[in-house]
Amino acid sequence: MIKVAVIDDYQNAFQQIVDIEKHKDKFDFQVFNEPFADEKEAAVELEDFEALFIMREKIGRASCRERV
Repeated sequence: MIKVAVIDDYQNAFQQIVDIEKHKDKFDFQVFNEPFADEKEAAVELEDFEALFIMREKIGRASCRERV
């Protein structure tokens, strides 16, 4: 099973566009609705995930991507 972090879904849009139940045998989704305090917190929280589903551009900075 692939662990997927859904980041910055403050509007809960992910569950409206992806049928989680349909994919539950292949993917373990964890939705993060609140932004991380800083890049260090993001790196710690996301270290065990194999894939990131990025809802907004905040995690897109190169320095943060390198840490994750």
